[in-house]
Amino acid sequence: MTILRILAVAIVAVAVASCSSKDTEARIAKLEGRVAELESQNGGSSTAPPAISAANNTATPEPEVKPDGPLPTFAWVQTDHDFGTINEGDI
Repeated sequence: MTILRILAVAIVAVAVASCSSKDTEARIAKLEGRVAELESQNGGSSTAPPAISAANNTATPEPEVKPDGPLPTFAWVQTDHDFGTINEGDI
């Protein structure tokens, strides 16, 4: 499903749950019109995602940027814990 259809279904579900019947029908009609408009702008109602050109996949990787100054560190206050006596099978 395209993102637009998922969004339309979510909006319709909210509209159905929160409005009266006439308001719901008006909102659904408006949303369906908007979805149709957006789909026509994107080249139809195809469920397949738009093709990605090979030129976009061959971008050169950016060099790793290291932050200035010391890096944050983490240390446990206590490294062990006594859980007491645990009998096998006890819940």
